Amino acid sequence: MKSLVLALWLVHSWYPLECCSDQDCHPLAEAEKVDGGYRAEGIFYPSAIVKPSPDNRFHACYAPKTKKALCFFAPLAV
Repeated sequence: MKSLVLALWLVHSWYPLECCSDQDCHPLAEAEKVDGGYRAEGIFYPSAIVKPSPDNRFHACYAPKTKKALCFFAPLAV
């Protein structure tokens, strides 16, 4: 259990403050590249908020209540 908590903390430790208030971001199993950005979990993330992912995984950041896209992290090779 301690290793799971540590892993979750480490994932959240690099998200920029403007993207995440320690609860708005999470890793994704998959995302779809679409015209003008990405789509994941039914939310569109415009290219303007896409950032390179430091761990080469997809990560989504959105306001939980409104589902407003805040940031999206994508692997550089995608």
